[in-house]
Amino acid sequence: MSREFEQLRERVLGGGIGRTHAARYIAELRDHVEDLLAEEREAGRPPKEALARAMQRLGDVDALAEAMIARRELQAWSARAPVAAFVVAPLVMLGLVIALWIAALAALCVAARHAGWAPSDLARWTGRVASGAARLSNTSLPVLMGWILAGTAVRQRAPAGWPMLGLVVLAAVGAAVQVSVTVPFAGAPGELSLSTGLAGYWGRFALDLAATTAPYGLVSVWRGAHGSGREA
Repeated sequence: MSREFEQLRERVLGGGIGRTHAARYIAELRDHVEDLLAEEREAGRPPKEALARAMQRLGDVDALAEAMIARRELQAWSARAPVAAFVVAPLVMLGLVIALWIAALAALCVAARHAGWAPSDLARWTGRVASGAARLSNTSLPVLMGWILAGTAVRQRAPAGWPMLGLVVLAAVGAAVQVSVTVPFAGAPGELSLSTGLAGYWGRFALDLAATTAPYGLVSVWRGAHGSGREA
C-alpha cells in the first residue's frame, strides 16, 4: 500500500500540485483505505484479500492522480507561472539581498560614526566588512540563489526546462553584476559602484553555472532513477 501511495504522490507533484495539497490528498486517501479495509475485514476476508479489495475499491493510481491534477486551483505557483517562479523571482531576490546588505552596511557606518569611533578605526573595520560582503555577493550569492531555485524545482518535481533556463539567466546576471563599496573616511563620502564589465565574465559565468546546474542535474537524475526503481 505504501508503494502505491508513493507513486501517487510523485504523480501529483509531477503534475504541478502543491506539496501541501498533495500531502493532504494522500492523507485523506490513506484514511479512506483504512475505512475500506475495516469493512473488508468485517466481511470476514483474510488480510491480504481485504487489502487488495480495499485498494481496488479506492481506484488505480492513474485515475486518482488525474482527478487531483485536473484541479488547477491546487497547482503550485511554480506550475502556474514557471517563468515568474524560476526566472524572474531569483533575479528579484538577488537584487533584494544585495540592496539589503548595502543598506545594512550604510546603517552600520552611520551608527559607528554616531558612537564616536575614530575615523581610522571606522574605515579599517567597516572596510573589511564591506570588502568581505562584496566578495561574497559577487561570488557566492548567485550560487546560493541558484541552489534555492534548484531545490525548489526538485521538491516540486518541476520539468527541467524552466529551472535550467532560470539557472542560466541567474548565472549570466550574477557574473555580470559586480558590486564594489568604498566606505566613507575622514569626511570623504563613501562610494557604491555596480560594474558590468566583461573582465573575467566568462570564467565567473562558467563557474556559477557549473556550481548550480551540476548538483541540480545529478539530483534530478538520481530522483528519476530512484523513482523508476520504485515503480518497477
